[in-house]
Amino acid sequence: MGDVYSAAAHDPSGIFYNPAYLARADSIRLAFDDTPRPNLAFSIGDLGIAGSDTDLGSVYSLAQGFSSYSFLRLGVGMKFLNDKNDFDVGLDADINKNLGFSLAGLNIRNILVPGTMPVTLSIKTEDGDKCLGITYDRGFRIGYENQVTAKAFWRLGYNVDHPTFGLTIPLNQNVDFDLALDAIQDNSKILWGINLFRNTENKRVNSNHSINFGPAIEGRDKFITIEGYNIHYVEAGKGYPLVLIGGGIHYTHHWDPYMKELATHYRVINIDQLGAGESDKPQYFFGYTIEEQGEIINSLLDKIGIKECYVLGYCYGGSIAFYLADQYPEKYKKIIAIEGFVRGITTIPLSDNNQSRLAADQMKHQVEYLNAYLVKDYVTFSYRLDYPYFNGKMWYQLNKEVLYIDLRDSVKDLKAPVLYYAGTKSWAYDFLGPTKDYLKANVKNLEYLEIEGAGHDVDRFDQKKFMSTILSFMQNQ
Repeated sequence: MGDVYSAAAHDPSGIFYNPAYLARADSIRLAFDDTPRPNLAFSIGDLGIAGSDTDLGSVYSLAQGFSSYSFLRLGVGMKFLNDKNDFDVGLDADINKNLGFSLAGLNIRNILVPGTMPVTLSIKTEDGDKCLGITYDRGFRIGYENQVTAKAFWRLGYNVDHPTFGLTIPLNQNVDFDLALDAIQDNSKILWGINLFRNTENKRVNSNHSINFGPAIEGRDKFITIEGYNIHYVEAGKGYPLVLIGGGIHYTHHWDPYMKELATHYRVINIDQLGAGESDKPQYFFGYTIEEQGEIINSLLDKIGIKECYVLGYCYGGSIAFYLADQYPEKYKKIIAIEGFVRGITTIPLSDNNQSRLAADQMKHQVEYLNAYLVKDYVTFSYRLDYPYFNGKMWYQLNKEVLYIDLRDSVKDLKAPVLYYAGTKSWAYDFLGPTKDYLKANVKNLEYLEIEGAGHDVDRFDQKKFMSTILSFMQNQ
């Protein structure tokens, strides 16, 4: 944490040694000290490249990170110093949500030096904003980091025999300023650096309740803690509650075109589900299943006093809405689902040779390809396919949900009236065939609307008509 410079020796404000010299995300870093030239480092995905001046001469580093699991990361690096090339290797592991461990083996001039194998134990608070690091590397190093806002940090440390101090503050959206003091007796140094494009929007924990993607256009941005997770939602209007649940790659601003009008009729609760938008984005210990998301949302509504409501859910959010209506029939009175899945690929019989089965096989191939692509970039569990406003782990897991989801028992005896939207030009049109057939056959109070020419985002095809239709459905007693 706090990696501003290319190597631990040039980062007195840093707590951990990162064997792959990786930044917090893709970024370019310039650091200045008493050497003639600034240190330079930049990260592209999981690749780190750095150059710095040392007492032995100019050192250039090339490093790559790898991982197969969310809790285990491997970094390998090569240093080029004068005519010598040295190989480094390091391992990081998360013991649990709050405890981490790392070990690095460093070469100096092709010799693995026994005393130069930094071992670090990191202890984080539940929200991840405060962290204590204890390192042994030819002496003890102790560091403490506190995250104040989305991009602001301060640090205190003790480096073998002297204290260190560090500070990071944002200058604007794309530029951070780093300052460090190495308080060596009779030779104190002030170091400073500029970090460009450091991306913290995908921060795993948002206990500072930062708004990174713009404030709500209608209503107020709010946060609530559910099961230790910080959940963001927007509340607008008054009246009977209406809950909005986005799809796997959606966040609260997806519903912007409708918020103002909906808020004139209802008390709108527009939720960033876990893994999306401003809510926390856990990388592990949360599977992003329909059941898990549904229970988080239900607990949120309980906590803010919602005893009954209507629900509008898109795709993944539509599936969550079906789950909630089944589990808590007295609470969720009406459901609007935009292409929400009820049946996954594994529920379609192999003997079924119709178009739905063919589409399912194609979908399975596409999902497996996508997931294989994501697996290649598991280092620090960053997922290179991340959009700024949703978490790649969520995308990976919900695609697996598409393969295995089976909510047939949940919708078979559904009490709540259902308005179901489908688009004839949707990429999921054929694959959703078994879902739509099952709903028509088993949901007693179903209004099924198939919009000719609409894609998966059916609501966007004719927003005015969509709004009038859902209002009519909700207002019809």
